[in-house]
Amino acid sequence: MGQSVAVTVLQMHQAMSVIASGGILLQPQIVLGVNDTAGTPLYRFERNETRRVISERTARTVAQMLAGCVLPDGTAPLAAIPGFEVAGKTGTTQKYMPEVMPSGKTKLLPSKKHHVASFVGFFPASRPQVAISVIIDDADAACPGGVAYGGKVAAPSFKRIGEQLIPILDIKTAANTAPVMLTKSVAMQGVRP
Repeated sequence: MGQSVAVTVLQMHQAMSVIASGGILLQPQIVLGVNDTAGTPLYRFERNETRRVISERTARTVAQMLAGCVLPDGTAPLAAIPGFEVAGKTGTTQKYMPEVMPSGKTKLLPSKKHHVASFVGFFPASRPQVAISVIIDDADAACPGGVAYGGKVAAPSFKRIGEQLIPILDIKTAANTAPVMLTKSVAMQGVRP
């Protein structure tokens, strides 16, 4: 369920980016470049590789497994972007909420009504160009059935963000591109609806 593992959005995003980059840990960066007022690029920040953390073969194998997540029988078919191979992983974590015990003491317990939902992925899966992390905190009240599963609330947001990035970043389908390493990374953190 995820309650015993505490990671930040950036750590999850970096882990997925390692898979997308073929096993290389990339230094996080927020700014891609600096432009003047006319939009002319003045400075571009290049990809900064920290070190290899897993083999390229392992990264490729995990990427193939993660691509199964968006298939019709996977946990996040709503993350699929038509015409593109998507790889990713859903997450649904119960939040620890205060609960009054029969003794009158308050104790933090895993909630059945409050969750953090996520989908972290990249595309095109066989030639990654962008990684996106979507984390949504406590969307349960707005969800059918009252549980905000990652595949139901975060995966559709991943798809919408990815579709909007395709023309902006000029992302080509895997069939139309030469092999490349992950070049762009986008992390988004949701807030309560």
